Amino acid sequence: MSESLFTFPTQLDALHLLLAAVALISIAFCLFAKGKKTASSEESEPAPKSMPGTDAKTPTEEQTQTKEIDTNQGALQLLSLLQQEGRFIDFLQEDVTHFSDEEVGAASRVIHQGCKKTLNQIASLSPVCELEEESSLTLNKDYDKDAYLLTGQVTGEPPFTGTLVHAGWKADQFEMPQLSHTNKNNIIAKAEVEL
Repeated sequence: MSESLFTFPTQLDALHLLLAAVALISIAFCLFAKGKKTASSEESEPAPKSMPGTDAKTPTEEQTQTKEIDTNQGALQLLSLLQQEGRFIDFLQEDVTHFSDEEVGAASRVIHQGCKKTLNQIASLSPVCELEEESSLTLNKDYDKDAYLLTGQVTGEPPFTGTLVHAGWKADQFEMPQLSHTNKNNIIAKAEVEL
């Protein structure tokens, strides 16, 4: 018996819930990193044109490192929020192979609720495509290549007609809470010590 990797699951089990959560987190990371890149490029002044006989200014190593730290801080902040509300990292770091499907499913429900709460606080999401999954869809010449991923036998030029396997997600709004301090030690969740 062979199964296609592109078959949409008909039942939602713990594994598919976990995969969906990981996909949402990945999307959020990408959107946050893209937003940071866009914001930093808008805030930066255009590089001065060099005059003959002068050197053009280039970003210093310190400025480059600061931008990388800003992006990393946002990603760490998102992981921290997911850990606080849903124990997301604890769940991913746990070896679940020795647990039954029922035990993993019960744990997934709690993690799902916490992570969903966090996601709803920082993002407003909607489907990329409003059609029902498994619907027939035609993409014309001007379709948004950033919004649609073509799989299967992709040949020729648009229009392309196929089956919508997944409606996709887009962030209509995305706003992380302000950081109260810079996390220089990359701490996502502090170790808890009871006194």
